[in-house]
Amino acid sequence: MFVCVQVLQHMEDVKVREMQIFDFKKKIAEAETKLKQQQNLYEAVRSDRNLYSKNLIESQVGCNDQMLAMEPKK
Repeated sequence: MFVCVQVLQHMEDVKVREMQIFDFKKKIAEAETKLKQQQNLYEAVRSDRNLYSKNLIESQVGCNDQMLAMEPKK
């Protein structure tokens, strides 16, 4: 009789552990999804930054060229 009670208790413990494992796997999947979203956002921001930096450099070079062209010749 005592063995049956122990077996039932262990079976209940297994059920609880399996539910915990399921919950942890669900949390991991959610975290991985959020990580992918954050990586995509990071890549988009980095791409924008590089484009704006390139445009800034090009405009600065253009302004310098215009200033040189406007200087009086000696």
